Amino acid sequence: MPESSLHQALKDRYTRTSEDRQEVSVDGYQIDVVCSDLLVEVQTGGLTHLQAKLPNLLPNHPLLV
Repeated sequence: MPESSLHQALKDRYTRTSEDRQEVSVDGYQIDVVCSDLLVEVQTGGLTHLQAKLPNLLPNHPLLV
């Protein structure tokens, strides 16, 4: 499914510096934005698909949803 313009706009908003990256693989999961050590997951719909990601990422990474 193609990414919505709202989803992309929010990713762009959280990408603040030239070091921040979008669509990065972290621990086997695709992350929308990585800002230094903060992972940012942009959600414009349901949260169901985060059920697998969160328990695996939260012990090792700060995460903003």
